[in-house]
Amino acid sequence: LDSEIHRAEESITPEAVNASSLTLLPVNTLLVAMYGQGQTRGRTGLLKIEATVNQACLAILPNPARALPEYLQLWFVSQYSLLRYISEARNSTQPNLNAEIIKSQKLVMPPLVEQELIIKVVRSDTETVATAIERANLEVELLHEYRTRLIADVVTGKLDVRAVSANLADELKDVDALDETDSPLVDASAETDNPDVLVKEIEGSH
Repeated sequence: LDSEIHRAEESITPEAVNASSLTLLPVNTLLVAMYGQGQTRGRTGLLKIEATVNQACLAILPNPARALPEYLQLWFVSQYSLLRYISEARNSTQPNLNAEIIKSQKLVMPPLVEQELIIKVVRSDTETVATAIERANLEVELLHEYRTRLIADVVTGKLDVRAVSANLADELKDVDALDETDSPLVDASAETDNPDVLVKEIEGSH
């Protein structure tokens, strides 16, 4: 999802940057994902640290006199579906974005004061949703950690599952017995001399 980038999973030394053709991008550089068959293509990340990137991302350095980086990111969020459509309509086996597609888009540039107001309103209106998404992501992460720890405990013998297995088997037997005793179905093979009784019993079972 579109977000701010405050840390990186991998790092590079200053010596390696100087010895290569990599460019150290400044804070508030906007990154746009060029590739990805899932939801990645067209998503953005706003750098809050200095970083280098590979060819999978397009780096945009906003002119501070004309565009706020947060506003520029919001514009890309609003154009996400359009950019995806344009990249997929190029009759290519791999629909990707490129610098030409990005440069060809027309950007609405209100004064900086209005950009600040737009950013403030959008943040206020989406704060509740963003909080709910963050909480849900945290719960999912905790569930994954619990599942991993539970599997490890079972495999290493720290958790004895024999008692749990026995109780589960008893519960399944109780359910089967309940289904047999409480079943409303009529035994069609039972003999009766009065057909009307059988009809009434079947109707009463509905």
